[in-house]
Amino acid sequence: MWVFNCTKAAMECFTTTVKGEKRTCVATPPHKTIAESIEQARDGVVFPDRLGLTKAYDTEWHWLVHCISVKRQKYLLVMDYNTRYCMTMLAPKKGT
Repeated sequence: MWVFNCTKAAMECFTTTVKGEKRTCVATPPHKTIAESIEQARDGVVFPDRLGLTKAYDTEWHWLVHCISVKRQKYLLVMDYNTRYCMTMLAPKKGT
């Protein structure tokens, strides 16, 4: 399972306003820290049945997402929590 933890800048990138109503595809996290989320997931609290995954896929991948601007172009920085492996990709346009 992939868990994406977005910063405030990334949340604004994924949020659009339609007729004064804000719409987003991102849900609020159940925990304040990633470590707390990992510990609760091991106990089966967050993902009770592990979504039917086998033991080979026993861990969740936590990714940190941040949005930056370079020369007026938006980019998403996506970094793995454990390994610090980072990917940079062009951010999607709002409303698409």
